[in-house]
Amino acid sequence: MHVQGYCLSAGLQGDSLVNESKRTEWDVVVVGGGPGGALAAKKCAEAGMATLLLEKRQMPRDKCCTGMVMAEWGQQIVQREFGDYPQWVEEKTIYLAGYSLHIPGAETRTLNINTPTTWRHTLDTWMCDCAVEAGAELWDRARLVDLSQAGGRCQLKVKLEGSDIELDSNFVIGADGSYSVVRQLIWPDFKPLMRHGYRVCFETQLDLPADRFNMFPSGLTDIFFVHQKGDETYLEGVAADGKLDETIEEARMYLVQNHGLDRDLEPAWRDGCAVQLASPALWSGEFKPAKDNILLIGDAGGANAPISGEGLAMALKTGVDAAGAIVESQRGKQTAQDGYLRSIDHILSVFSEISRHGACMPAALESGDADRFSQAMMASWDRSLNAFHGDID
Repeated sequence: MHVQGYCLSAGLQGDSLVNESKRTEWDVVVVGGGPGGALAAKKCAEAGMATLLLEKRQMPRDKCCTGMVMAEWGQQIVQREFGDYPQWVEEKTIYLAGYSLHIPGAETRTLNINTPTTWRHTLDTWMCDCAVEAGAELWDRARLVDLSQAGGRCQLKVKLEGSDIELDSNFVIGADGSYSVVRQLIWPDFKPLMRHGYRVCFETQLDLPADRFNMFPSGLTDIFFVHQKGDETYLEGVAADGKLDETIEEARMYLVQNHGLDRDLEPAWRDGCAVQLASPALWSGEFKPAKDNILLIGDAGGANAPISGEGLAMALKTGVDAAGAIVESQRGKQTAQDGYLRSIDHILSVFSEISRHGACMPAALESGDADRFSQAMMASWDRSLNAFHGDID
């Protein structure tokens, strides 16, 4: 897959990296080339730190994701840190007017948030390009296989094109998603609750608002989403272990029976990913996403918003916080661990408040009043997506 605008720092690819790049010591190594990792790398590089950004897959790479920075405050971070979308990103971006909640027996409720939706291979590539332009070095197809700390330094082993490379760094940022290798190596006892994420593409349009992210809940946890990109319709959601195909089929049949999906239309393609559910262990303090000079951001640290599951904006916000803590630690003002945990205290208190706010939904569901449940759910989504409104300069 070719994406216009893609570049690799210093042209380092494959075996040429092993032969040409002699650098094995870094100030910061960021693991994961998503938006949070790209932004953290960019911020550290801008502060004059020798920064390496590792991505396990070949760039550009896609991910099973809506490609939406759902919250307006997250979009403000993108604008502040990266600027306007370049033309080649803008051309692949569709702007939704917001969210529509569809519950049988209740009026359709809407939440108006102008939301750009694009492809992750486009969004992530652009942001990694920005990190490289700021001075970071990017290695793709570089898989972290070991990580430890000793004497205030971090030792990493990275596998690249069949070769093992030993790296030494002052700091490490784990931005490598729900199945974070950084987290597994340093926090092996933390086992977050996981679901299977799915995305199914149909080459058709349905009788649903084309400018909305359409939400269809069945109970508190079973929910699927439908949105359009051009002439294609995307069915997305999460499923429990052993119920992936069943969950997708139930959602598909609902669209057949209620919104005009052709029963005989086969998906053009489908993919999936691991989805980490919001973890109360994070905001209760039971799990702390920092250990000495190793920090976790975004999904790697469990920082996806309760109720909405907003992940991209949270990855960006925690990426800024992690980079700031490292810059201050490098200057001798605080430890990276203390600085990061202090900076995300507000995030965790807000997460706790969102969770308490969402406690109204079970009672509304049990009441059997569809409209009451619809109102409670949309209010909880509103609170979740607007949780940090006004916090971004």
